[in-house]
Amino acid sequence: MDISVVIPLYNKAPHIQRTLDSIFCQSFPPKEIIIVDDGSTDGSGEIVKAVADPRIKLFRQENAGISSARNHGIRESSTNFVALIDADDEWKPEFLQNIAMLIEDYPECGAYATSYIRESGSAKIWQPKPQKDIPSGWKGKLDINRYLEFTMFTYTFNASSICIKKDVFDKIGMFNVKVGRGQDLEMWLRILLAYDIAFLNKPLGIYYLDAVNRSIQNFNPQIGVVFGRIEQLLDRKDLPVNTHKLLYEFYCHQLLTKCSEALSRGYREAALECLRKSSKTKKFRLRWLKWYFLYTMPEKISSIYLNH
Repeated sequence: MDISVVIPLYNKAPHIQRTLDSIFCQSFPPKEIIIVDDGSTDGSGEIVKAVADPRIKLFRQENAGISSARNHGIRESSTNFVALIDADDEWKPEFLQNIAMLIEDYPECGAYATSYIRESGSAKIWQPKPQKDIPSGWKGKLDINRYLEFTMFTYTFNASSICIKKDVFDKIGMFNVKVGRGQDLEMWLRILLAYDIAFLNKPLGIYYLDAVNRSIQNFNPQIGVVFGRIEQLLDRKDLPVNTHKLLYEFYCHQLLTKCSEALSRGYREAALECLRKSSKTKKFRLRWLKWYFLYTMPEKISSIYLNH
């Protein structure tokens, strides 16, 4: 079994060597490391070019976004298993070994993932927990319902702790280049509507919160494409009732997270739109009432609460 690694790269000069070193240390070495330089202006590509490893394949393109860079790398890969990692994140040495074990145990799945650690660059290090506290080391298959249950409050895995079968993209399509923040979430939902995802609850990826040029730092007050994609899924007539309920509550959770961020940044109309769209939530009713109350308060008063 061979695994390709795909890294989208854009202005990550302080971090890309750390990411590469974590790949070089894998107990299960990848066949190739495909890096797509998405128009970097800080010398990131030159750092990669200077690394003497024959597995590295560096491609350059004009800046088109992370989804475009990932898609480019996936198309250039020569194996049927593509492990993703961002250019500011890291793997523990046994990550690919455990992915290979998942592939052997669950060959019918469309993707394979592990949990991860969030690293803030200080003493604060924590592992996101699924909603249902599954035991550490648990492994098994996640269908869309189980994924939505586990991921209702946090992300079970992320775009630096997953490996996807390349032929899955032939069936469901590539990463959506029109989606900014949330392009990975939109992809996981598409995969889960067609396949199960094998998951190991062992934190083998490291997601750095203090990295430079993080896309999450860019806030768009508009309801993004990813919400529209979830709305399209909710409109599907063939969606099982329980899946529809879980997906709607998951959608409301995402909206209320955006609402809180919009309020804290002073985008009151954007916050109101999020409240309107999530008004029928049952699972997050108290949270909805909290943000609605803060929205109705004078901005000067609500800002005191939001900034503490």
